[in-house]
Amino acid sequence: MECPHVNEAVKLDLEKLKLINVSQWTCEDCRSRKSPWMCLTCARIHCGRYVNAHALSHYKKEPSHCVCLDQSTAVFCYQCDEFVINDTPSRHVERLRQLIADRQERNQRRRMAIKSEEEPARKKLAGVNGEQTRDVVKCNRVGLRNLGNTCFMNSVLQSLSNIKEFTVYFMRMPSFERCREKGGGHGYHTRQKGPHENIETCSSLVEEVRKCVCALCNEGASPHSPDTLFAVVWRVVPRFRGYQQQDAHEFLRYLLDKLHSELLEYAKRSDSSRQTIVSGIFGGQLRSEVKGTLYTNLL
Repeated sequence: MECPHVNEAVKLDLEKLKLINVSQWTCEDCRSRKSPWMCLTCARIHCGRYVNAHALSHYKKEPSHCVCLDQSTAVFCYQCDEFVINDTPSRHVERLRQLIADRQERNQRRRMAIKSEEEPARKKLAGVNGEQTRDVVKCNRVGLRNLGNTCFMNSVLQSLSNIKEFTVYFMRMPSFERCREKGGGHGYHTRQKGPHENIETCSSLVEEVRKCVCALCNEGASPHSPDTLFAVVWRVVPRFRGYQQQDAHEFLRYLLDKLHSELLEYAKRSDSSRQTIVSGIFGGQLRSEVKGTLYTNLL
């Protein structure tokens, strides 16, 4: 929803926040690392209402501190009691999200570099031809939040993240620069209001899948909320709009098809080369051979 309290409640100094490690967020009251939320007024961190509700207690003590942000960069207003999709005129929330994303990406790449150096040669995956190798990336599995009957999507994402070649590819992929409309920002959706249409015209399914895969392998992180990915899915595959139950296999087929098409577009492949990581893992050829019982030599 469009929150009227964002302009007054968001007052953080982004320069000071550059030193904050998101994966180490801990509730100041109970020291829990489950579902931590950072107040966007004072930068204090408390646990969510489904843990010990210290973030809610903080709001009740300081009613003007009503807007907070979690590790997945979703923003919530306690006064509106709803997730927030709008931003300040100076795009303060969007810049904070980008700051967090950059920090998480640097930490992830640093951990991958360390693991790559320490990984023994025997744990290299041999390629199909026996000559090429791929690094094994050990993911510390992170859960996915249910956005409302989104078990079908979460199960597919968790399954894909367990395919080593798929995970390695997207974790090593550089971040695509998002195109933004004038004055627009990073949109989120809620049950009361669907995906923010202003940014959905330029969102990338590949980029959101990349961020989701990285989040699922982010050691020590809280459960990831794939709301932005779900919003992009609504745009590229309208049949999955809404919060109805859906078929996981059907969603997998549509997701892989759209990823394949988008990767081809980014890579600017020629018609003679139609290979992507999707076709490399899931693709195949169907060969039909017909043999006759008579006149075999003519066939």
